[in-house]
Amino acid sequence: MAAETPHPVAVFPDRRFGLVQPWDDVSGESALRAARALVDHPAWEPGFTEVWDFRFARAVVVEPPMVARLQAFEVAVRDRMAGSRTVFVTDHRPLLTYAAQYYGRLVRPLGRSVVTCRTGEEAARYLVGESIPLLRADRAA
Repeated sequence: MAAETPHPVAVFPDRRFGLVQPWDDVSGESALRAARALVDHPAWEPGFTEVWDFRFARAVVVEPPMVARLQAFEVAVRDRMAGSRTVFVTDHRPLLTYAAQYYGRLVRPLGRSVVTCRTGEEAARYLVGESIPLLRADRAA
């Protein structure tokens, strides 16, 4: 994988969701940094929807040892994620869809709900019908 750049993260309090939208390669470490940035964002509140939009990511590689660290992070932020739903947008990538579903099984015992969507339009149903904004308009095709 190429060198990683921080993934764009934004919180939309009026729409009650936070968004991580990688535009480059994604590793377990970069995903963990983005997750921390999201829940540490001053506008984040429990009950917001957490959206991971992978439509623009090049490669997504999370090695098995990283899974335990991600699960430990979820335990650590359980109170800040209370009542939140996570929506993964996988852009019709079967392996990414499977990984998102696996992650959902890992966090379900923590009371978390995870939804996997193939398209941004499908994910918009979980955002009160609003579309997912582009965080890097300069990179949009």
